[in-house]
Amino acid sequence: MISDSVNGISGFLSGPLALVFYVGLTSFIAALIVLVVIVMRLLVLNDPANGWLALISIILLLGGIQLLCLGIVSKYIAEIYLETKHWPIYIAKEIK
Repeated sequence: MISDSVNGISGFLSGPLALVFYVGLTSFIAALIVLVVIVMRLLVLNDPANGWLALISIILLLGGIQLLCLGIVSKYIAEIYLETKHWPIYIAKEIK
């Protein structure tokens, strides 16, 4: 019953698909900013970054790329799903 209720509530929503895309994009941009700061700090101050900061930013970068690609693919699949339902593009009022 719980799985049926979750399926009924979520059904097919495109909102979570867009959320995955935006979370991936945000994660990717944040990781790029942190990596640029690490490289600039190394070049300007000649101060190597801590290992955990570089490791976390690389993991965040790779996770962001994966989520970004997953969001793009899921939007394509959503469009295919909506197209295969054969819903009419418009509804015309019947005139008698």
